[in-house]
Amino acid sequence: MRPAVAPRSLRRAGNLLITGVITGAVVSSALTVAGPAPAARAAADPAAAAATAAWLESRLVDGLVEGPFGKEYGTSADAAIALDAVGGHDATVEQISDAVAAEVGSYVDYDYEYDEVVYTGTSAGSTAKAAVLAQVAGDDSGDFGGQDLVGKLAGMVADEAPITGRIVDAAFADGEPDPTGDYANAFGQTYAARALLTAGHPAGGPVVDYLLDQQCSAGFFRLYFPGKVGDQTCDGAEPAEPSPPVDTTAFVVIHLHEHADGDPELAAALDEAVAWIRGAQAADGSFDGGSATEGPNANSTGLAGWALHVAGETEAAEDAATWLRARQVPGTRCDGRLAAEAGAIAYDQAAYDAGVADGIGVTATQWQLVAIQALPALLAAPAARGGLRLGKVPAFLDAGRQRRVAVTGLAPGERGCVRIGASTVAVVGDADGAVTAKIAVPARSRRSLVEASVVDDTVARSAVVLAGKRLPVRLRAKVAPTRKQRVVVRGLWKGERVVVRDRGKVVAKGRARANGRFVATYRVVRKPGRHRVVVQGQFGDRRNQASYRVR
Repeated sequence: MRPAVAPRSLRRAGNLLITGVITGAVVSSALTVAGPAPAARAAADPAAAAATAAWLESRLVDGLVEGPFGKEYGTSADAAIALDAVGGHDATVEQISDAVAAEVGSYVDYDYEYDEVVYTGTSAGSTAKAAVLAQVAGDDSGDFGGQDLVGKLAGMVADEAPITGRIVDAAFADGEPDPTGDYANAFGQTYAARALLTAGHPAGGPVVDYLLDQQCSAGFFRLYFPGKVGDQTCDGAEPAEPSPPVDTTAFVVIHLHEHADGDPELAAALDEAVAWIRGAQAADGSFDGGSATEGPNANSTGLAGWALHVAGETEAAEDAATWLRARQVPGTRCDGRLAAEAGAIAYDQAAYDAGVADGIGVTATQWQLVAIQALPALLAAPAARGGLRLGKVPAFLDAGRQRRVAVTGLAPGERGCVRIGASTVAVVGDADGAVTAKIAVPARSRRSLVEASVVDDTVARSAVVLAGKRLPVRLRAKVAPTRKQRVVVRGLWKGERVVVRDRGKVVAKGRARANGRFVATYRVVRKPGRHRVVVQGQFGDRRNQASYRVR
C-alpha cells in the first residue's frame, strides 16, 4: 500500500483518504452496505454482532467517530453503513447521517495550504461514500447538506477513452490542475458504482464497466488504477499484484452483489471474486492483507467474512466469524483492562493481549476501524450447542498445581473465563464449543469456586483447595505385641481421604470427620522393636510420621 508521507496524503481539510495504513493494518475507510442478507439460520448467534454494534455506538461523540485528528466523517459514514448492514440501528444511522450532512462540504471538498501552495479540489471517493451514506439513511443524496452528491459524482466520471467510466478527483494547486492530487482507487470506484446504480443514474453503467476492468484473471480486484493512458485492464496494463489484499475484492462483492441479478456480466465477475476469496481463506477461517500486512488480521477477515456471508457461502462465512469472535472482547474478569470494552474486536491476538495489559489507549482508532469492518461478518457467527457446562470437578484440589478444567457449551470462537478462586485463565471455544483450560490452583487451603463464565452465563462448582502441611499425629508410644494401636490425625478437611501405614503396610484408610480428625485403631504385629507410622492426607504433600515401640 502507498505510504502516508505528507499532510496532503494523510488528510484533506480534516478528511481521511480512501485508504490508509494504521499500525501495520491495511484499513479501508470505505465500507459498503450489504443488501438483504441470506435467510437467517437456526445456528446463527445474533449476540456477537449485537455486542460489537453496541460498542461501536458507544464510541460516537455527537454522532461522529473521533480519531487522532478529531472528527472523522468518512469513518463515521463507514460506521453507519456497517450498522445498517446488521439492521436494527436506524436511529444511530440517521444520527450519523445528520452529523455528516452538517459538514459534508468540508468532507468532500478541501481547501488548504501546504508548503506555500494552496490546494483545492473534490474527492470523488468521499463524494461517493457520502452519497451511499445518504441512501442507506433514507436521505436525499441529491440534496445532502445542501449538495447534489449524485450529480457532483457523475460530473467526476471520465467520459473519454481510455479511462471512460473512471472516477477522477478534481485536484488543483494554486488554481491549476494537479495530476498528483488524484487518489481515486477501486474503493471509491465501487462506492461510485453503488451510489449511481442506486440513484438510477446513467453514469452507473460506465463506472461498473471500468471497475470490472480492474478484475484480474485470477478473480481478484486490484486497488490502484493504472496511468490514464494505454490499456486500463488489470491483466493488460501491469503485472498482477504478487500477493493482493483480500480487502478490495471483498469490498466489491459486499457493495455490488445486490445489483448483480440484472447484470450477467457483473454477476459472473462477482462469482469469480467470491471463488478467489474462498481460495484465500486459511484453514482457521482467517484472512491476511496480502503483501501489505504480516499474518491474519481482523480487518481483512472482517471484510472477507462479510462478503462470504452476503454471497451465501455459509460454511466459509461461519469460519471467518468464528475467528473474529475469538478476538472479540466478552468483558469477563479475564479481560483485564479490556473488561469495560465488551464487544470490541482486536486487530490480532497480539493487539488483544496488549489491550488486556494496557487497555485500548492510543490504539483506539485501530479498534474502531476493526469493529466497523468486522461487524457485519459476525452475522454469520454460529451459536452454542446447548448451555454452558463444567466437566467433572473433584471435591479436593491440590494447591499450587496445574489443573485441567473442561468446559462445553460455548459458541464456536466465543471467549470465556475459567477461575479457581482468584486464579483465572481465558478460554476460547473450539468448533464444537468445547475447551480444556489449564489453570493454576491457588496456593492456600480454602473452599473455592471452580467457575466458567461467558458474557451472559456462569456455571460454578465448589471445591476445597488443600495446601501441603505436616498433619498433627498422636499415637501410643508403647504397645504390647498383638495389642491395639490408636492413631489420631488432626488438621484435616472434612471428607479428606486419609491413609495410615505401619512399617509400609496400609493398616487403615478412610475420610476425615467434620471436626477434621481421623482415628485409626488396629492390632500391631508381634515383632518387638521400633515401628514407624506414616499418615497421608488427600495429597502426597499432606503427611507426617511418628514411631512407637512394641515391647
